[in-house]
Amino acid sequence: FLISPFAPHFCLTTLHFTLVQSTSLQKWYFSDVQLSYLAIVYSTNRHFDSMAH
Repeated sequence: FLISPFAPHFCLTTLHFTLVQSTSLQKWYFSDVQLSYLAIVYSTNRHFDSMAH
């Protein structure tokens, strides 16, 4: 999963970007696609964390 090393930074950047432009991006941020992607990133990070420990 190539996105995994950059996942924390990407999530923080996305969160910051959403907070800055919360009005215009609120519908986009909470769309099914975005939530599904965040769920995939979260589960992937959990998978690698369990492997690391």
